[in-house]
Amino acid sequence: MPTRLGPRVARPLLGTPQGLALHTLKGTLTGWVIALLLASLMFGSFAQTVVDVADDLPPEMAQVFAGEDMLRGYLAYIAVFMTVFIGAAGVSGLHQVRGEENSGRAEYAMSAPVSRTAWLGAHLGVLILGVLLIQVVVGVGMGLGASASLDTEGDKYFGELLLAGIVQAPAVLALIGVVVGLLGWLPKIALAVGWFFVGFGAVMSTFGQLLELPDALANLDIFGHLAEYPVEQVELAPIAVLLAIAVGGIVIGLIGWNRRQVNCV
Repeated sequence: MPTRLGPRVARPLLGTPQGLALHTLKGTLTGWVIALLLASLMFGSFAQTVVDVADDLPPEMAQVFAGEDMLRGYLAYIAVFMTVFIGAAGVSGLHQVRGEENSGRAEYAMSAPVSRTAWLGAHLGVLILGVLLIQVVVGVGMGLGASASLDTEGDKYFGELLLAGIVQAPAVLALIGVVVGLLGWLPKIALAVGWFFVGFGAVMSTFGQLLELPDALANLDIFGHLAEYPVEQVELAPIAVLLAIAVGGIVIGLIGWNRRQVNCV
């Protein structure tokens, strides 16, 4: 087939760091939004099934859904479990940012009058807004799925699930902060560490109570420090700590990014 020429002039937005970052990350974030929305609708729709089989569940399975109220325990569980995958979306986005560096496109973009801080900061801004949007979309999806499937009082669980999803957002931001901090100083291991936290979080969110790991090891689960709402009351202290890790990691990462060699494979 004959090649087709693209537009003669790029859109003005692509001439800004933010526009370039949006162009780079849009496909990845869109894919995660669609996949996690469908998954959240599916998991939410199992709510009535959990109610129906609650008395027949083995003790080990019941222990996974913490709390005396089996339904709310299940809703809290899926909120944490889905947040792990939102964390995966965040690491995936940073993987793409790292790919821009390895390919040389980042260096080319910064040959224009764009500082290192502006380039990386724009990508982080787009990524953080993207994962926060995914967090809200997942909460809405879980709420819609649960409220549609429950035979009685389904609507009252919509707000609980939306809040349950939003409450977990600081864990995702902290994960992004940790990976960005490493990208600034130890880029060769940064993404591996990020995927470790995602994998460990997936195991702990599902089997954590059954494994009975030592506290020192269990505390490595970045997704395990927040309250499992609506079973537990939301506490501000863990939220503040995780947000501090997020901000601190990003600041440390930006400092390292400005000092180290770009295209460090």
